[in-house]
Amino acid sequence: MFKAPLVLATLLVLISYGLCAADEQQIVKGTKFSLAYEAQASGVESIKIRSSGLEKVEPFLIENPARLVIDIPGQKLHKNSETALSSSHLLKAIRVGAHADKIRVVIDFKDAATPPYSSKATAGDLILTIGTPKAEPAPSSQPIVTKHTPSSTVASSPTPRSAASAVAAPKIIELKAVPTATGTARVPTAAPTSAHTSAPVPPTVTPQPVPSFTPTSTPTPTVPPTHTATTLSERTATTNSNPQGKSLLSINFDHVLTDQSAVVKFALTKPSEFRLAKQDDRSYLLTIPNCAVSGEFLKLPYFPPHDFLGLVMVQVSADGPDVKVLITVDRGIRIASVSKENELWVRPVTR
Repeated sequence: MFKAPLVLATLLVLISYGLCAADEQQIVKGTKFSLAYEAQASGVESIKIRSSGLEKVEPFLIENPARLVIDIPGQKLHKNSETALSSSHLLKAIRVGAHADKIRVVIDFKDAATPPYSSKATAGDLILTIGTPKAEPAPSSQPIVTKHTPSSTVASSPTPRSAASAVAAPKIIELKAVPTATGTARVPTAAPTSAHTSAPVPPTVTPQPVPSFTPTSTPTPTVPPTHTATTLSERTATTNSNPQGKSLLSINFDHVLTDQSAVVKFALTKPSEFRLAKQDDRSYLLTIPNCAVSGEFLKLPYFPPHDFLGLVMVQVSADGPDVKVLITVDRGIRIASVSKENELWVRPVTR
């Protein structure tokens, strides 16, 4: 007797799962390597890769025509594949090629301009997000009108205040004439009130002499040289609004432990999305949305050490709700970026 509701509930779950996953397209399906494409309702498009050793993988751009490349070392593929994405607004096709020591994924864009993208990699997954989310519709300016329907039962109205606190009508007191010694009548008069009496004369105040005061010279307190007022104000000043409590803390030039390659690390107070777009042959723009800078010292130009080949300068600006980082490079140098927990890593790529 309980089988029919159970079967119906199972069918509803399967149907809802099919509707939710209708936008995901499996490009490559395997036990050691798989790739799927998904167009999300927010307007962005994502590519999910499952494999081993993806925490060291970073996408990079190639031009003429513009395309995004992901190399996955140590993996093999039996055959090449190319899948056209006719329903995508940003991507033209996804190509997967087998090489002797790696698998190369090439993502072709429909337009010549490179759309914003970000990547997040772990040991077994890499999620590449392309595009910008759609803006949410602005709230309606029309007031909300609530219609109340009168009830059929009329409640007894409270007793009016005037009726509840009614008092007896005032009585009229007749004033009788009082006979005087001469036989004429007079009406008694009320005693004079304090309003008709003369006001008392205020006492005379004698001014007291003011004691003389001789100021003494007190030395002005000095700020220790290690914590001057200028340094403290620079390190605590916030230059733009930060509604989400997210800030850029520091910029560090470092090296990756695995291969000693150069990397610029942007430390944040919390994980964040980002967009990396190429400006021209010698500059890239890194955008961190809804972010502030923790101090004015971060807006100074940052120049890398001598062993950071190809990287020229890093310049931070924060004039609005976003933090923008201009990265200048030598001609022919590309930039790869990846999110690592509370840090954003940017690396110059010479290949």
